[in-house]
Amino acid sequence: MPSIDPASRGRKDQTYAEPQEVYTVIAGAELGDIIYVGWTASYVGFLENGHSKQAPAGFVRVSVLEWPQIVSQVVAEAKSR
Repeated sequence: MPSIDPASRGRKDQTYAEPQEVYTVIAGAELGDIIYVGWTASYVGFLENGHSKQAPAGFVRVSVLEWPQIVSQVVAEAKSR
């Protein structure tokens, strides 16, 4: 898991490459494997939990709650092929 660089700041209008290594890990996972997900942006905590001028986005918590539905949908799609 990469660590967060507290001095790092995102740049407005910056385009970031797709994380191919993440896709590789997910594609190589087998049933029962545990996959850890993390962020390296120093401001991710402020986005998730909010701060004085921004409401919480809760994107991690929302994704966790939606995960069972996401998995069920993908399994249904795979079975229909």
